[in-house]
Order: sequence, then C-alpha cells, then structure tokens
Amino acid sequence: MTTQNFQYRSLDRLQVIYRGRGEQWVLGHLAESTVRGRYLFEYTHEALDNDIEFSPLQLPLSTETYANFEHFQDWLPGFIADSLPDGWGRLLMDRFLRRNNVDPSRISVLERLALLSDNTMGALTYQPALPLPNDQEDKYSILNLTGLAQQIRQEVTGQDSEALRELFLLGGSPHGARPKAQVEYNPSTGQMKTAAFSGSQPWLVKFPAAEENPWVCALEEVFACTARMAGIDFPTSRYFRLEGELAAFGVQRFDRENGMRVPVLSMAGALHADFRLPCMDYTNILRATSSITRSVVAREIQAHRMVFNVLMHNRDDHVKNFSFILNKSNEWVVSPAYDLTFADGPGGQHQTSVTGYGTDITRTMLLKVAKDAGIAPARMNNIIDEVADVAANFAHTARDVTDDIPTDELHQVTNCINRNLSYLKR
Repeated sequence: MTTQNFQYRSLDRLQVIYRGRGEQWVLGHLAESTVRGRYLFEYTHEALDNDIEFSPLQLPLSTETYANFEHFQDWLPGFIADSLPDGWGRLLMDRFLRRNNVDPSRISVLERLALLSDNTMGALTYQPALPLPNDQEDKYSILNLTGLAQQIRQEVTGQDSEALRELFLLGGSPHGARPKAQVEYNPSTGQMKTAAFSGSQPWLVKFPAAEENPWVCALEEVFACTARMAGIDFPTSRYFRLEGELAAFGVQRFDRENGMRVPVLSMAGALHADFRLPCMDYTNILRATSSITRSVVAREIQAHRMVFNVLMHNRDDHVKNFSFILNKSNEWVVSPAYDLTFADGPGGQHQTSVTGYGTDITRTMLLKVAKDAGIAPARMNNIIDEVADVAANFAHTARDVTDDIPTDELHQVTNCINRNLSYLKR
C-alpha cells in the first residue's frame, strides 16, 4: 500500500470541535502566537453558552484569550495536549511523515492535530484536516490480529512496513510506549475490523514493545482480572495468544459509548503536569479529584487505586494514567482504570509518591493520604484489606487465567507483591 497521495500544507490556526455524546459544535480556536512555536486559545460563544468546563482547574470558561502554556505539553492547553500521541503513536506519525517527504521536526503542533483530525481518543477533533489517502475497501477490511502484530513488530524494529498508513489510522492517537491499535471487536465471535460492524465494540489492542517478551500481555490480563476482583472498575479485557510467539492484550475502550464519543480529561491535562517526571504525590491526586468532581466517592475510588498500585507493584503510576470522563449530566467522574500492570518505575520508585515516599509504602502512609482527603480511617483500612486479600492470592489468580507466564517471572512478580504486602500489616 502506498501513501503517495498525502498532501501536506502549513496551518497557523485550527478549530477545536466538540463531538461528545452525539453533539457537535466548535469549542474553541487555536492559533499561533507572535512567539514562534507558541499558541493561543480562546473559547467560542457556543462553548460559553453550553457551559461545560473542559479544563476546570486551568482554563475555566471565559471570554479571555489564554496563552503561555507549558513546553512539556507542546505549548498547548492540557486538555488539548491530551489528544496528541506520545510513544508509539508519535513514532507512527513521524514515520508516516518521513515516508511522505515531510520532515517531522518542521511540522507544527497544529499540523499534527490536523493530521489526526477526527482520528482521536476522547471527544475533541480538529479542523481543517490534513486528509490521509482514502481507501474505503481497506478501511472496512477484516483484521488478522497475528498479521497486525507482525506488521507492528516490523515497525518497532525499524523494518519497512507496507501497512504504515493502516497502522497510523489504527494507532495514531493512543498514548504510551507500547504499540497499540484502535479496532472494532466482537468478543462473542472473535471478529475484528477497522470500522464498526454489527455486534462490534471499540477496543484498544496492545502489543509488546521491542524489548519485551510476549508474556507481558498475559501478565496485563492477570492484572486486569485482579483489579476487578479487588473492586476496581476495569473494562472488559482479553489476552490474545497468537501464532509465531506473538501476543496481544485487548481492552474495551471507555471513551466510546453506544457509538458516541465520551469526553476524557487526563490528570496530566487537568493539572498541566509533566507526566514524564515523578512530580506528584497521591495527596495531590486526591485533592485534584476533589476539586474536579466534588465527590467523596471519587476520592475513595482514587484511594482504592493508590492501594492497588502500591500492593501490585504498578509503579508506572504517572499522572497520565489517571483520567476523568464527562458523564451524561456533564459532570466529571473518575474514569475506569487502565494501564495496570507490573512495573518497577524510575529507579524502582513510584512515579506518584505516597506522602513523599516512592517505595516501602506502609499502611500509616496510606492512611495519612486518606485522612488528608477526608476519608475515615475505618473506611480506608477496609479498602486496604480488600485489595490486600486479592493481592495475596495473585499467584493462584495468574494460574487460573493463563499458563503463558514463565514460572520464574511469575515468582518474581509474586515475591514483589508479597514484599509490598508485608509493609501493610497492621
């Protein structure tokens, strides 16, 4: 498949379109400022009339023009920077540009958003679009997951893939380092396509990174099952064992509901925080959750996930791995959990600290975070014990879910979990 029909053009302004839950209207305008590489944003009168706060902490609805955004979010408002891919999605976009004779270093952030257009996660899209070559037959093709995994392996190892355009359409917006693809999947029949069909659901399928073994996908499915057993809202998921020592992990998307887009705001986007740095404490996470949702239940949900991350050794708990979704009443609520798996974190530390500590977390520390958030000690102790009971049976759960995790690797994960449990004894 070729991409020779792609036409690049420079842009200095962009419309931000809201397409949440069946609605469609212009939310705001992005434009280049007089300072090269910097951008301005302002809401439209229609946005003011609809009275939905898309960035309640950083860009409340106003007639003023916002400017001076942070470099780590590409000089954009945080809730718009959430649309941009990083890691795998950025790699695909850059390779797509190079193969179309466009230097990625010369393309602006506005042009990257225009390249995504409506191929975004969440409910924001961007106009005018920089259209990709169109192939209707290919768009509705049936996906062979093994073939897709092989194509992705070619991309992560730097080999040429004829399916680059298709990969870009499938994975151009998702975040994170691991390769991902947005697909339509019917769990009952196993059928998977690139566009919606009868009985399908929007899913996100993840593949091992270049340096990872296929069993990491099996491990992520075990963590998903463990999270649900521990009372955490985690979407339907599945581990795919594929041919030729390939594997994938799939999860139903929560930014789509009944064929409509659901608005999503990451904690990084809400706080204008750099997710690449360990710059937050769970105290900040719970306080921000309180400010955004004004809900005690939401604070308890975040406290629950803090305990899970601590006990289950998920130390890649940066601020982009916490999000909110806008419900039908236009209120922000905590999103379902995602990206839960065994991870050592930077230097073996949690990305998000617990009362300033990144390792060897005790029950006293967790109780202090909860107390600062207005959660009663008795309630927090119940949350800790609920997760601890499930974590203590991790090895048994893993054996029930899959036999694809090597014994020595399973022992290593179990030993880390048991060590974390030892710090939480009463």
